[in-house]
Amino acid sequence: MAADAVLTLTDLYAGYGDLDILHGIDLTIRPGVTTIIGPNGAGKSTLLRAIFGMATITNGDVYLGDVNLRRLSN
Repeated sequence: MAADAVLTLTDLYAGYGDLDILHGIDLTIRPGVTTIIGPNGAGKSTLLRAIFGMATITNGDVYLGDVNLRRLSN
């Protein structure tokens, strides 16, 4: 995997069990410094957990470069 790979989330729905916390997230993160801010309960931790395969993704995909991380976690 190249060090300059882009992280892309497309139409991401994720949460815990039957409860979706994230709804339709589309996001592209390029190499560099990225900060995720928001109020308590906004879904920041759930977003990170979904990226790392620790939260249930019910729809959408997570790509690191050309690799679909969601399919790897299944």
